[in-house]
Amino acid sequence: MKQAVQITSQQESETITDNGTLFVDQSLRTRMLDYGLSRREQEIALLALRGLSNREIANLLYICEQTVKDHLYTTFSKLSIHRRSQLAPKLSGLPAGSSAPQFLLS
Repeated sequence: MKQAVQITSQQESETITDNGTLFVDQSLRTRMLDYGLSRREQEIALLALRGLSNREIANLLYICEQTVKDHLYTTFSKLSIHRRSQLAPKLSGLPAGSSAPQFLLS
């Protein structure tokens, strides 16, 4: 049976544990809150950063794929970006075109 992902804040880098808990670096959590991302938008953005497709995210979170697309659209709007490739640099605080820190991608 699949486990839904739950975001938990702690001082360590982002990781997904066997029970489906996603631990997020506190500075990343703060940046996402500063942009006004809801808890669900944060979950979906982090999973998108990990390279999951909209369908994979939907299956993991037990929501429909269109809901994932809607959340990403809203997230991109709040971050003033237009594509997934801009997500990591924006949330890491780096200039556009920079490589994101490894903790965002691993």
